[in-house]
Amino acid sequence: MSSNGTAFTNQLSLLSLNTNRYGSLVIFLLGSVGVTLNIVIFGTDQELKKTPCSRIFLASSIAASIVLISGLPTRFLSSFGLDITARYDAICKLFIVTLFSSYSCSALFTSFLSVERWLNSCTNVNYRNWSSMKNVYRVIIITPVVIFLCYSQIFYCYIANQKSERSGCSPMSGVCSYFNDFLHLTLFVLIPCAIMLIFGSLTVYNIKRNLNRIEQGQPTGSTKSQRRMVRTQSAITLLMFTQVFLLTFCNSPAGIQKIYSTITANVSKSSERRAIESVIFQYVFIFNFVGVALPFYLYTLAGAVFREALLRRIRIVFYCLSTRPQMFSTITRLDANNSITLQKIPAAPLNTVQKKNNMTLFHIMFLLYLILF
Repeated sequence: MSSNGTAFTNQLSLLSLNTNRYGSLVIFLLGSVGVTLNIVIFGTDQELKKTPCSRIFLASSIAASIVLISGLPTRFLSSFGLDITARYDAICKLFIVTLFSSYSCSALFTSFLSVERWLNSCTNVNYRNWSSMKNVYRVIIITPVVIFLCYSQIFYCYIANQKSERSGCSPMSGVCSYFNDFLHLTLFVLIPCAIMLIFGSLTVYNIKRNLNRIEQGQPTGSTKSQRRMVRTQSAITLLMFTQVFLLTFCNSPAGIQKIYSTITANVSKSSERRAIESVIFQYVFIFNFVGVALPFYLYTLAGAVFREALLRRIRIVFYCLSTRPQMFSTITRLDANNSITLQKIPAAPLNTVQKKNNMTLFHIMFLLYLILF
């Protein structure tokens, strides 16, 4: 190899190292704040909690938080040669199962958002009845179990201390590599994207048909609560389309890279080509994390209802910091001997607003992230 080729390969290796080190750190910091705030808002806001779709948003945010916690710190540590998942088999197997399962759960939960929005937009009452809290909780419980069973073969296929362009924690044979690449491509890219494309299109069709019916019919009066519910449903539908677009945009490169690596697995490659493919793999891998780190910021830009929920959470936090309700009030009395005595009497009961604004565990998490980041 010429000196120019060696220098070019070294530059690519340095670029790959810096991508792992700084890209993963930035995405982890921004994504951790965004995912935590998503969990706080979808888990505590009373307006959003009324819709079954918000439970799926919450489940998707929890799965995204597991992706960030399990995936990005190891990439950052690997740039310093401190990745323990590449050294110990047990940690390697557990790491891959957790990462791939949470990846697929996050993508599938996002695709289920389009299914729920389609059911909610149907004119058929029987279809709309399927969009219920009971069915949503069933889906949230069954999906991780099925995904874990699909990836359970990783406990056999993956071992540590492998000499691979991807990482030291890799499949033990070509068959395991092909099978896991195909399985991850199917569960993380093909099935979620197909569901989102089909039911997203059906949702758009139902919305247009409902709007046409409203324009042709006579306007009817509606209460304030009904108008608020319609506004919330429309905002959640917009959030769904935002999440679907982001996931499709970020997952597609991973699918293309998986197909390419499988096709060219047995092709003889030069060192320069392997270095280029390694850099592309690192960028695609980091780009996957962008899809789970950015939803909060896109929700804030695109959804007025989401922004209002965020402001409500912030006001509650500041209220809890500035107000400390006391259960007893102390008063001073003089008895018959002119002695001073202290007497505690119950304080006035908290009103309804104050009861709703009590500090919860989610608010404590929110405060910690505001202080840390």
